[in-house]
Amino acid sequence: MKTSDYVGYLLPLLWLILLSGCDQRDSREKPRLPQLADPLTVVVTGIDFKWHARNPGLDGTLGTPDDIQTVQRIHLPTASKVRLELHSEDYLYIFSVPEQNLREIAMPNLTFTLDFELQGEGEYELICEQVCGRIRQMVLGRLVAMSPTDYLSWMKSTGKTK
Repeated sequence: MKTSDYVGYLLPLLWLILLSGCDQRDSREKPRLPQLADPLTVVVTGIDFKWHARNPGLDGTLGTPDDIQTVQRIHLPTASKVRLELHSEDYLYIFSVPEQNLREIAMPNLTFTLDFELQGEGEYELICEQVCGRIRQMVLGRLVAMSPTDYLSWMKSTGKTK
C-alpha cells in the first residue's frame, strides 16, 4: 500500500473520532431532567378545607428530603400515568375534577387511590362538594396539568437540591 492510501483511510477515521468526542462533550454539558415514575405517585391530603400535595422530588422517590410540598396547587404531568394517594386529617373530602372525569373520596384514617392520565394541559378548580360539610361552595385548590417537559422543569426549579 502506498502512503496516500493510508492517509485516505486515516483522515475519515480521525474525523469520526473527533466528531464522536464532540457529541459526548455536548451531551455532558446539557442538563438532563429526571425520568418520571410509572405511575407517578403524589400524596394529596385534605387539611382544614385545603388540599396539600407532596410530589416526589428530583430523585423520583416519595418520603425523601427533596419532596416538593404545595398547598392548594397540585402539579401533574399530562399524558403520563398518575396515582393520587388521597388522605384527610380532619373531614370527609371529595377530590373532584369534572373536566377530567375524576372523583374520589378522602377520609381520616383511610387511604384511597385514584389512577388516571390527564389528557389536556390547563388549570382546574378543585371545588368543595357538599359532603365536605360546607353549605356554600368553595375552592379547595387547583390542579395544574402541564406537559411532561414543563412538569420536569417545574420539579427542577421548585425542588430542593441535595
